[in-house]
Amino acid sequence: MVLSEPVSDERGLAPGLADPAPVVVENLCAQFVFDGDSLLRLGQVNKFWHGVVSDVALWERLNAARFDVSAISSAQVPAQPATAIPGWCFFAGLDSGGDDCATPEDAKGNLRPSDLAARADQLGAIAFNTRGWIKDRLQAKSCWKRHSYVPGVGLYVRESAVARVLGVPLPAPLPEKADPQVRPPDFPGWVFYHLVDSPGGDIRHPANGDNDFTSTCSTLEELAEVAARLPSCLAFNTSGSLKHRLQPQVHWRQDSGTCSWGGLYVREDAAGANKLRRPTGGEGKGITGFCIEAST
Repeated sequence: MVLSEPVSDERGLAPGLADPAPVVVENLCAQFVFDGDSLLRLGQVNKFWHGVVSDVALWERLNAARFDVSAISSAQVPAQPATAIPGWCFFAGLDSGGDDCATPEDAKGNLRPSDLAARADQLGAIAFNTRGWIKDRLQAKSCWKRHSYVPGVGLYVRESAVARVLGVPLPAPLPEKADPQVRPPDFPGWVFYHLVDSPGGDIRHPANGDNDFTSTCSTLEELAEVAARLPSCLAFNTSGSLKHRLQPQVHWRQDSGTCSWGGLYVREDAAGANKLRRPTGGEGKGITGFCIEAST
């Protein structure tokens, strides 16, 4: 952590901001729990704030709050794995670009697959993805792109069209019911940090130069296997990126999406070598200084 000297003094500050009450300091700093750069800039305001931000204990408390699982927003819902819809089959994580005959806006917020299937039937469409795009044509399967490893995200295609249009076998049948999944699975040798990511440091795919490996890893399990075989890989995330470098934890970013299924896996030895704070598993509510509610 490198701090420059404060660039201003107390003149011109509103009454009380030059030397605020401790509770004000705590609450204000908590607002920057996921924005270390802004907190460092706060330290340039005057000598008082420079002293606050120079306190190592502050950063320890912020990280304690940051990696408490209670930080997960109530708006982030578990992933719902795909289930069977009569007459349709499912290609997990994939999508065929373009050829849309209806948009998510047409669904008016209702993206339940069974209702999208009913809408596709009305339109005589051949496929729909779980983001709400309904399609009257499909590209060749070799042109499809993988967009996600999240359970339940993907493309539904009419069973009658799979062999006739795509010329490929039917994918495995889906279950009638499936339990929601709050988070991805654990992998031996890796520490999982829920709903955060370390920006940058991505390993480029050797075959195509992409910043992720979704083109060749069809599942998160396959991605974990590739990551384990690469000595230079220190971490990988659920978006498909492998990382050769990690940012300090205070610069990690929180996932602001609506789904709780996601996060960052860090190699066990890399977590130790970088002195990373381990996930608290929910016991962080009693940590002195910051409760997670103060950061929202």
